Amino acid sequence: MFTVYSAEFVVRTKGKGTYEITDKVAELVRASRVHTGLVNVFVSHTCASLHIFENADLSARRDLEKFFERLVPEGEGYFSHTMEGPDDMPSHIRMALTRTSESITVAAGQLLARHLIDDDPVPDSIRYRVLKRDRHCSLRSNRRRQTAPC
Repeated sequence: MFTVYSAEFVVRTKGKGTYEITDKVAELVRASRVHTGLVNVFVSHTCASLHIFENADLSARRDLEKFFERLVPEGEGYFSHTMEGPDDMPSHIRMALTRTSESITVAAGQLLARHLIDDDPVPDSIRYRVLKRDRHCSLRSNRRRQTAPC
């Protein structure tokens, strides 16, 4: 038999970049009282994605951000979808190249992931579920502006 625990939280961001959310996810896992199971973290925004990534050396996150800037540069003339600015289409492409959810094992009541990153500058509602049965997580923001949702 499975037990499902569901909760949401909001990540307040200050522009494009990566935002550590592991502690918040771990806090909600503890609140769920799930000892062994699986947590599914999901961001429902078209300009955001989730990464499980290195966090011991912050230069690794900066390198990741620089890589995405080179891979999908902003303000290129070949993008026709620019309704919300020059970062609009690049942010959608960066999201499409990554993931909007991560599933992380819970063992002995602890996440087995150490760094979860959210990459969106727009405040997002993060949904996660724990199904009952060390890296960090981060949320990565692909947008420079916070004012308009994608």
